[in-house]
Amino acid sequence: MAKAGDKDPWYQGDEHSGTSPDHVRGLARRLGVDVELLIGIFPNETADQVDDVRLHMVHIDVDVYDSALDPLKWA
Repeated sequence: MAKAGDKDPWYQGDEHSGTSPDHVRGLARRLGVDVELLIGIFPNETADQVDDVRLHMVHIDVDVYDSALDPLKWA
């Protein structure tokens, strides 16, 4: 679990390792949804792939404190 820390004592690491970008793409394809995946930790590693956007809504669906706080600050 990326960015798990002192505020997330129930995570030990590697909890969500059973997925992959190909799996997510396959699910999206089955649903008929066009997606662009940013592979990596956001915003640390992938924010530079998001250019000239005007945000109207931000949905942050993560499981640990810092993984929620960092994209909120970025937005």
